[in-house]
Amino acid sequence: MPMLAALLQADGANVHPMAIVQDNATSMQSALRDAASDADMVLTTAGISVGDEDHVRDALLRLGGEIAVFKVAMKPGKPLAAGHLGGAVFIGLPGNPMAALAGAIAFVRPLLAKMAGMAAPVTVRAYAAFDMDRKPGRAEFVPVCLRQRDACLWAERTGQDGSGRVAPLLEATGFAFLPSENETVQCGNEIEVVPFTSGAIAS
Repeated sequence: MPMLAALLQADGANVHPMAIVQDNATSMQSALRDAASDADMVLTTAGISVGDEDHVRDALLRLGGEIAVFKVAMKPGKPLAAGHLGGAVFIGLPGNPMAALAGAIAFVRPLLAKMAGMAAPVTVRAYAAFDMDRKPGRAEFVPVCLRQRDACLWAERTGQDGSGRVAPLLEATGFAFLPSENETVQCGNEIEVVPFTSGAIAS
């Protein structure tokens, strides 16, 4: 997924994209074996759920890999797997674009930073420029655009909910992180934002 490759390359990762794998167990095993042979981390998107046509998990296990985490309490991006294959760390992200990006921001970037002996990506505090009612129980990542107004930093929503939506990401410069216990966000509340890049503040 070019979006993920660009994000991780901006953080200094050496990314080796592979061709799209055919949707069958044999092709998936071959691709995973090749990827793990010369990489510190193997990152996949889609095929990690438990449906009949989701082959990543079974292929990984048949190759001798292990999965320690299979689902996480976040929205979007609940079906996310973490484990290892040979000497490589394995992360299986969802297939929907926004869910995949949220998983990469929440787990992949901090993990790559730790593996490289670098500091974790920074977050910033901003004022919410939106109201939002939500159900507690899962942490939530909301696409926002960071804007400086006078001496204050504001986070503006860039679109509606939906893990498969791409349009909100076109204007977003980061994700607002809403903890699992938060039920509502009101305009003017101070919230935590994870910027996509170091120059994420729009004019």
